Amino acid sequence: MGNQQQKQEQKQYYDNLSEFLSSSMLSHVDVHIYLGGQMLVRFDWQKMNTNFDSLISALVECKNLKSLILNLRCTDIKEHKIQKIGQSLMNCTNLQNLEISLDSNQNLSKNISDFAFCLENCLSLTNLTLNLMSNCIGDQGTQDLGSAFGKLINLRDLRVNLYENEVEEKGSAGLTVALKNCHFLSNLAIFLANNKIGATGALLLVLPLKNCPRLSNLHLDVSNNRLGIKGISDLGLELINCKQITTLNLSLQGNQIGPDGSQLLGSALAQCNRITKITIDLGWNQIGAQGAVALVSNLANNSNLQFLNLQFIWSEIDNYGVVNLGSALESFDNLTSLYLNLNDNQILEQGALLFGQHLTKCKNLNMLILYIGHFENNWIHKLRTMLLRTKKLVQMAAY
Repeated sequence: MGNQQQKQEQKQYYDNLSEFLSSSMLSHVDVHIYLGGQMLVRFDWQKMNTNFDSLISALVECKNLKSLILNLRCTDIKEHKIQKIGQSLMNCTNLQNLEISLDSNQNLSKNISDFAFCLENCLSLTNLTLNLMSNCIGDQGTQDLGSAFGKLINLRDLRVNLYENEVEEKGSAGLTVALKNCHFLSNLAIFLANNKIGATGALLLVLPLKNCPRLSNLHLDVSNNRLGIKGISDLGLELINCKQITTLNLSLQGNQIGPDGSQLLGSALAQCNRITKITIDLGWNQIGAQGAVALVSNLANNSNLQFLNLQFIWSEIDNYGVVNLGSALESFDNLTSLYLNLNDNQILEQGALLFGQHLTKCKNLNMLILYIGHFENNWIHKLRTMLLRTKKLVQMAAY
């Protein structure tokens, strides 16, 4: 009976603190504790702070824990208790996979440095996800996190979300500078949207990544950071030096890059010839038809590209521009999957249907997801029918 109970508790989900505290700590190998978000409507967080030491003590007793997801979003944990979370994790010496969410915790900014110090002692970690949105962590806290990452030499997968944290140039530079020590790092995702890193911060963020010899999958979200044309150009040029990357995801919304910035980005990425999958979000950048076509035309020079996801929302693309965009898409030699979002542009029936004719000529394309308008537009149905007649397209959606 005891063995059966232990097997049942090897992986458990808890959204009630009392239930977790009454479980067998030594039996836990993979556990998910969710006490944030929806719990606000039914949980007394003043009482939570009173009982928080019990949670910390319980985690210390999880000697066999290998994987932990701890969700404490939108909680009002007292500042000294945040440090204790880190201290409890230090005692989980077998911990390999950690995901911790402390979004919108008003006291986190005061203790992020202490938390980072504790984190760097979790030396067995191979997969780490930190969700720290909207915490006003600032440059010093971000630099301390970056220093901690550099001590986790067994990391293979790192995801850190610092959306809206008052991070500027110095913080951006410090976040990745020590990753050269993570020799096994293969997947990296950094979310820095709605900060103030600027052009120099974006460059310094990417600069150290060429020293990560196994980094193959990179996701950067630097939306709304005032990069401008120079920032986007420098970012693209530095990515050329990351020769090991095969999958790239760039979220660049609202950076005022215009058509010239889009062209420069495409020119740089065309030289990253090991990349087979690219996702780029250039929404709200006023790139226009000129910028969209220039980006696609340059990317077509990468003969290894098989997967392309382009987000061109609110990009000022008109009928003439979308036809030229379709012509540019014909140039890809080995593209098999295309996701394209053209919503909220100035595209009408004539341009859309001519664009569709170009898509039918994409010789190797076998999957297409297209957002170009609303179903109440009659021409959407015409476009859909045209594309579905092409046997090469096995999946098509228009919205």
